Amino acid sequence: MKRTDLTLRGRARVLAVALIPALTLVGYLPVKAAPAYASAPPNAGVLSVFVGYAEDKEINTPDPASFPIPWAGAPNTVFLGGPVPGQTACGSLTTCYDAGAIRLDNHGGAPVTVTNVSVDIHASITGGKLFKNLWGTVIVPAGQSAILTENPSTNNPKYDNFDTSGYPANHCTPVDVAPTVTLTINGASTTLVDSTHVLDTGGIDAGYCKQNESIQWRPIGSAGTKNATLTLGATSATAFAGHPVTHTATLLDGAGVGIPNAAVRFTVTYGPDAGLTGTATTDGNGLAYYTYTGASQGEDLLIAAATTVGSFQSVPARVMWTNGTATGWTAADVGSATPAATQTFDITTGQWTVHGGGAGIGMTADQLHFLWKGVPDPAGIGAHLTAISGGSGQAGLMLRSGTDPGSPYYAATAAAGRGITIEDRTTPGGPTATVTTTPIIPAYLWVATTNGLLTTYASDDGYLWYPVTGSTVPLDLGSSVLAGMAVTSRDTTQLSTATFDDVAVSSMAPAPPPPVPCPAPWMCADIGNPTPTGSQSFDPGSGTWTVSAAGADITGIADQFRFLRQPLSGDGSITTRITSQTNTSSSAKVGLMFRSDADPGSPDYAVLVTPGTGIKVQSRSSQGATTTKLANTTGTTPVFLKATRAGATFTAYTSPDGLIWALIPGSTTTMNLPSTVLEGLAVSSHHPGTLGIVTATIGATP
Repeated sequence: MKRTDLTLRGRARVLAVALIPALTLVGYLPVKAAPAYASAPPNAGVLSVFVGYAEDKEINTPDPASFPIPWAGAPNTVFLGGPVPGQTACGSLTTCYDAGAIRLDNHGGAPVTVTNVSVDIHASITGGKLFKNLWGTVIVPAGQSAILTENPSTNNPKYDNFDTSGYPANHCTPVDVAPTVTLTINGASTTLVDSTHVLDTGGIDAGYCKQNESIQWRPIGSAGTKNATLTLGATSATAFAGHPVTHTATLLDGAGVGIPNAAVRFTVTYGPDAGLTGTATTDGNGLAYYTYTGASQGEDLLIAAATTVGSFQSVPARVMWTNGTATGWTAADVGSATPAATQTFDITTGQWTVHGGGAGIGMTADQLHFLWKGVPDPAGIGAHLTAISGGSGQAGLMLRSGTDPGSPYYAATAAAGRGITIEDRTTPGGPTATVTTTPIIPAYLWVATTNGLLTTYASDDGYLWYPVTGSTVPLDLGSSVLAGMAVTSRDTTQLSTATFDDVAVSSMAPAPPPPVPCPAPWMCADIGNPTPTGSQSFDPGSGTWTVSAAGADITGIADQFRFLRQPLSGDGSITTRITSQTNTSSSAKVGLMFRSDADPGSPDYAVLVTPGTGIKVQSRSSQGATTTKLANTTGTTPVFLKATRAGATFTAYTSPDGLIWALIPGSTTTMNLPSTVLEGLAVSSHHPGTLGIVTATIGATP
């Protein structure tokens, strides 16, 4: 793909190191042209008319996406209204509203004077009311908006004087009569019908019916939802480091119409540019633009957020900053590999073509062609391996302590006719060990160190990266690491050729993938606020869970872990086959648990397997009590575990095949847990700041 300095929309790729980037903000555009509607917009002259409802009270907090935006203080907006502080329902809030709202957008080139705005809320029936022009004469500047709501400065009785949901009051049966809004401009009056009942909150007194009354703007008379939506595009982009990318936030109201004059804040939440922020204002189509330049290679996550009585945000966009120059790279034939090899770089596409000879990678010494950058630990390199040709070629990504043939290393390589092999050498001149293999060759690979642990990541598209199960190992490559591309022909008489693009050398692992919702009836969440946040994925075909979890431990008076759980009422049992577990610590834990609730100090009963300290059965008898170890037998993954509850008695078992179960001696105990408990799979890395990865199947019977 050819890179340009324009907005980039295309496939993305890999990672890098952190510097402070340059920043360009495309600022707001005022409302200059009417947004595109599916049908004729609800107009009064050149004004488009919108309705909403605003309620924020401590006794009934709204979803931030449902409270109208823009609101008081918005750019290009005349706000005619005010809060009523001091009400009991407002608590400590200084800007407390409970009111209908009308927004007038002026798409013309001259100011518009509105001499009267009257609102009829069921005045034709008992308990209804006609609000006669609370705001006096309203001037809407060209290309701007005016918002009309309760307590304007010229008509503020110190109570909610435009509470349009309360007429008639205290009723939960919908009123069929629709509210109307009448506007007078140049002596001509236009009446518009609020046929979808926004101003009267669905035709009921929603607050009295124990509902929050907030409803996001929508064109008067239009169907829609209560909430605004905020999206960010392009959802992914790629560029050479040092080139700009532009992202567009789209803010739509409850009817899917663009919202103008709303402030949108952009934040890079992960990656080499983490912490970078900027603000832009939506134009007449609800669009706000943000352009920034990443000075370093790497994968950024960028979000857009809008703030009302709280913030709501977009799904993150992913920006991949890749290598665009041959400067700073070094190459050598490690182990005097023959034939002598070379490499070339295409400055237009960012593609490396690397040749390599030598006997191969492995045993106690290597022969290969290696192209690298020297970087401080932690280090990583990612790339798109596009082709391998010539002989029995082997190529991939490598982190290496030096260029000596016997240097310790960690590598993920591919070869014709087989999948990815992940291997390492832990000591100088020591043997090579295969960490794991996978039969599927991904288009993208990434090897990285995080907190002293090396992991291989794979991706189908270069955006969403997942750790390869079983690839994580502890390995010290020194304070300075060679991160590069390795190619060998495994034949000392000929060269093989590999091509790589979207190469990036990084001090960070790729951004975590988005969390995957749990399939019903499971619930999946962290307990005790471990960092980073855990996640999971479920393969319905095989019934296999892949769980990523951090956490200090499951022990003591409070726990930190990720819990995949469902309720169990009365007696029952739960089983698991744990097929793999990352060795983030010899005491990392995964296993089965019965638990009173999701509090970190909740009473529980668990059987947990570890990489190095056996299988542990433990319990916490009461809220916040110290955990007691009941049994500790030998074992590690893969393993079958089972836990049962019969009344107040809890017991744990192991099995070689999931069919014949053996009681773990000392595991039986009695506990006073509630009749309905949470049962499920508990995972903790026992390594704060690091995610451990587990694969397992779960079965439960009541």
